[in-house]
Order: sequence, then structure tokens, then C-alpha cells
Amino acid sequence: MSRLLSVLAILSVLAVALGGCGTDDPVAPAADPSDTSPTADKARGMNPNPRIIPPHARPHGKSYAEWSAEWWQWLWSAPASTNPGLDGTGEFVSWGQSGKVWFLAPNYGFGQVDHRTATIPRGTMLFIDVVGFFGSTATGDGETVEEIMANLGPATEAVTDIVLEVDGVAHDITSDYLVYSVPFAFTLPEDNMFQYFGMDVQPGTYEPGVAYTYHVMLAPLSRGTHTIHIHANMEAVGWGTSEVFYDLTVE
Repeated sequence: MSRLLSVLAILSVLAVALGGCGTDDPVAPAADPSDTSPTADKARGMNPNPRIIPPHARPHGKSYAEWSAEWWQWLWSAPASTNPGLDGTGEFVSWGQSGKVWFLAPNYGFGQVDHRTATIPRGTMLFIDVVGFFGSTATGDGETVEEIMANLGPATEAVTDIVLEVDGVAHDITSDYLVYSVPFAFTLPEDNMFQYFGMDVQPGTYEPGVAYTYHVMLAPLSRGTHTIHIHANMEAVGWGTSEVFYDLTVE
């Protein structure tokens, strides 16, 4: 799913600072009523994905690019032993989560299909990494942000068969949902994910990191049970297929 650029010889890997997933700011309106552009029309009643916050909106005061940075900070801050991207049951879905937005991870595309069961608070948005790639100067993926971004592009854009289903309804995950994160610093713990992938990267804080990811921000789900299915084929860049099923109960 999302990977660490350097794990392959080409590009590679999957990926809120802890406890900082959300704010109390209201969700920005999807579009100005006076805006008659096609993009605004889609955001208003013609949005093909009405359960998804449009990618040009600013949910809880942050852009998709800013939420992407927080998503990857959250992922890398988790030790491998409790990392949500390596979770086969849902035991770690709540790891490091708080506030009005929670993060959902795919898996690392090793061929397994994960079935995760978890409970989430009512009124919580879900920011999902469907598939994407991460790079940093610390892992030799480029000497500048621009170089890292140039390396990430071909990998993410080569991914096929991208699927996001919510309660059995497939959503149209087009390039509109493909975003570069803002550059960010990230902190690695002991037993970090870079070490899990065989890289000699010690605990500490590094910058800059950049990600290029298909993200979606789901509006809060109603009380009760829901299913989310994430799938992506990364064989074109040397990884396998990422597939995860979530069975969520909203309190």
C-alpha cells in the first residue's frame, strides 16, 4: 500500500502528531455558493462521492496536504510492534488517535488480506491513506524536497486497481484525491518501521519528509456498524497488492 521509497532500489513504502489528529474548528464549506465552476458544482450536489469531503475543502481548518503530513507523522511515530499498517486484526486502530479526525491505514502490500475490527467515536471523520509513497532526505530519496517529489511521482502514479468501498458502495478515487503532502518533520521511536524494513535509521526526529498519496476524508459515519474496503495493486513498482477490510462500530 504505502511504502518507503528507499526499501526498493527504485522508490518505496507505505504510511497527527501523536494525540493531535483533530481540532475543534468547523469543517470548511465545500464550495462558495457564488462559485459556478465545474469543481464547485461537483462539491455541491453533483459530487460523485457525497460521503467524502471534497479534496479542495479544508476539513477542520486543514488542507488535504496538511492532513497527509499528519497522517504520515502518526504512522511513523508508531513502533513496528504496534504499527497500524501491520495490524492484522484491528487491535491497533485506536493507537495514537484523538480528536475529531482519526486515521486509517492500509497495509504494506505483502500479499496478506487484513481484516480489522474496531470501535470509533461518533462524530469522527476518517482520513484514509488508500495508497501512496513516502520519501525523505534521511533515507536517501533525494537531497531536496523537489527531488523527493520527482521520485515519488512515477511510483504512486503507476498504482492500479485502486478501490475504496464504504458499506459496499464503491467510490470513484480519481487523481483528484492524489496529493503531495506539505514537507514535514517526523519522529521515529525505538523499533521503528524503517528498521522493520531493514534500514539503518536510528530513533530521532528527521526532516524533511514528503509523501504522495491517494487520500480521502470520510464524513462522520452514522451510529452503528460499517464496512470499509481498501485495495490497490502496486506490482508495477515491485510491491504486491494491498487489501484491508475494516468492520467499524460507531459508538
